Amino acid sequence: MFNHFADAGELQQALAVAEIGEIIEFGEQSSLKGLSLIRALLDKLIDDTANYPRVMARLTNATILGGESGRVGEIERLIARHYEIEFGKFTPDASVSPELLAQMTLGLYYGQVNHLLAYGLPFEAQKMRSDMCAMLDCLLNCHCFTKASV
Repeated sequence: MFNHFADAGELQQALAVAEIGEIIEFGEQSSLKGLSLIRALLDKLIDDTANYPRVMARLTNATILGGESGRVGEIERLIARHYEIEFGKFTPDASVSPELLAQMTLGLYYGQVNHLLAYGLPFEAQKMRSDMCAMLDCLLNCHCFTKASV
């Protein structure tokens, strides 16, 4: 079935690309909106990461190194759109934009994966979701971001 891949790394890369597509499809077909969708996307990323840490680490590497930046960019744009749905139109002089919030949101995920890999810690979905919720709440409650500034 997977004989056309040169090695395990190539197979993992293909699986990571497929995962990006599934995440985008989930976000586009979901009835959730705004922060509810953003949290659900992060939960899906975390569940997939806990179940398939090597594949998702590959996804993270591909993203950071630009291998699949076009498709990953779709995830970022999806998150940015849902920040606008949640908070309304951002003013030009706002301290952050929906795009910057989306960038920071995915940065929380990348940082979490990097931290667990760097310290050899287990990928436990419940703990990861709890930590992500705390980090996202901290980001959105930061003094530089309030509903008044959007």
